[in-house]
Amino acid sequence: MKTLRNIYRYIKIFKRLTFSPTVILPQTEWTEGDAKNLEAFFKSETGRRFTKFVSNLEAENNARAVIETKNTQYNAGAAFGGRSMVAHIFNLSVNDPQPLNEDEYENFRNESELDILDKLQAQIN
Repeated sequence: MKTLRNIYRYIKIFKRLTFSPTVILPQTEWTEGDAKNLEAFFKSETGRRFTKFVSNLEAENNARAVIETKNTQYNAGAAFGGRSMVAHIFNLSVNDPQPLNEDEYENFRNESELDILDKLQAQIN
């Protein structure tokens, strides 16, 4: 009896997932004022930290897609999707986020990329 109940649940969930219509939400208005506010946020200290955080996530996804040997298509798709989402968010501002100066970039790049690669290598091994 339990088996039949579980089969019924799986069929019900399968039908709901495969035959339900896809809901597409309407686009919201993005004004020039919104873009300027987002640009001001990116220039703030919190915005710069947010940019670094998102860049770390993006680098981690890219490294995982390259290093892992299982599910390569999925990992590559996830890395591409993450990168396109980040690019879309940054393009909503008037200008791209304030770039890091050379010293900040070198410190940030050297620390984050090596740490991410070490963590991923440890996870795989």
